Amino acid sequence: MITSLPGTSALRLFVCLALFALVGAGGAAAKDVWIEVQSPHFKVVSNAGENEARKVADQFEQFREVFHNSFPKFRVDLGKPLVIFAVKNEDALKLLLPAYWEVKGRMHPAGIFAPGEARHYVAVRTNIEADNPYEVVYHEYTHAIMNLNFRGLPIWLGEGLAEYFGNSTIHEKEVEIGKIPLSHLNVLQTNRLIPIDALMQAGADSPYYNEQNRASVFYAESWAIVHYLLMDPEARKRQLLSTFLAAWDASGNQLEAATKTFGDLKKFSSAMEGYARQRTFYVGHVPTTIRGNQKSYSSRSLSPGEVAAEEALFYIQTQRQKEARSSTEEALQADPNIALAHEARGLIA
Repeated sequence: MITSLPGTSALRLFVCLALFALVGAGGAAAKDVWIEVQSPHFKVVSNAGENEARKVADQFEQFREVFHNSFPKFRVDLGKPLVIFAVKNEDALKLLLPAYWEVKGRMHPAGIFAPGEARHYVAVRTNIEADNPYEVVYHEYTHAIMNLNFRGLPIWLGEGLAEYFGNSTIHEKEVEIGKIPLSHLNVLQTNRLIPIDALMQAGADSPYYNEQNRASVFYAESWAIVHYLLMDPEARKRQLLSTFLAAWDASGNQLEAATKTFGDLKKFSSAMEGYARQRTFYVGHVPTTIRGNQKSYSSRSLSPGEVAAEEALFYIQTQRQKEARSSTEEALQADPNIALAHEARGLIA
């Protein structure tokens, strides 16, 4: 609070003007500077600084490379642009994803993946210190890769693969895959597992499968089976995963394919029970070559109108019509020639 000496109106006026100037200068200094970084396969739009934007682009390039190295025959390009909003803090993410803060007690994510018809979107915040703050994003990105390569992948296998790759940790020159989430370890150690035949026949409406509860036996057990198929030396030697996929593709019957691949399912279920309850698991190390090239990524500053247009398209994708309209008009008022803003207006209409 400012107090003034009686009778010193000139001094009061001077103090007020000085404070006004300071507030105005502070506001200008605090205004976000947005940049766009374009890597070979991703576009990052960020207010967290160029270095952070390049880092995020590089991490996603490395994660994409994991699939390319692990499954050389896979298609790993989604066929449409993937735009990543990399924002500097939770307040900035809250502006992009207001729905997660509108309901009291709802989880506040570090990031989300929003697939779309014209573009896929990711929104993440960069000020998180953790081995893998973007696990949910990587989980959903894995689904997108798998859906590109398989039609109607069994739910347990799709979720198991997404959990397996989603819990990857990106390092300087390699990516660790197959790390066990502590939540899954706790579930596996303290719960009875779902019988293999029931797990494999679980559909989207099954009581075992609840995609809102990823700390469930279904997710943990699916992770454990995929981990076994991809990391156990004997399973790798026998190529059990590719054998199962080939048998399932030929017959369209999971139980028949599983029996052909694993043998007696009761014995396999017992084996998986023992595997899931062990306390140590193999971790894979996939070398990557992308890191070190991030300085070659192109970058440019974005105008306020361009940022508003990018946000408008993101809001449309995430079903926030009010925010989409507001951002579209903001973009067009700033610059009526921004093509993305006209695209947003057309989509809204």
